[in-house]
Amino acid sequence: MKYSKRQKLSLLAISAAVGAIFYAASYCAKEASMTKWQREQPINIDNGTGSTKFKAHIDSIVLGGLAFCICAIALAARKKFKDKK
Repeated sequence: MKYSKRQKLSLLAISAAVGAIFYAASYCAKEASMTKWQREQPINIDNGTGSTKFKAHIDSIVLGGLAFCICAIALAARKKFKDKK
C-alpha cells in the first residue's frame, strides 16, 4: 500500500492535532485539580519544587502520544480497508 506525499502529510497532521488536543485536555484537567500554590511553583528538580506540575506535564504528554499513535493506526487501517473495496 503506497501513500502519496499529500496522504502522508494529512495523516501526520491529523494525528498530531488529535495528540495535541488530548495533551491540552489532559493537562487542563490535571491542572484544575492542583492547588493554587502547586500551579505557581516553578519546575525545579534541584530545589524539589514543581514535581506535581511536572508529573501533570509528563502524564499529559504520554496521553497525547498514545492518542497520536492510535489515531495514526486507525487512519492507516481505514485506508487499507477502503482500498480493498
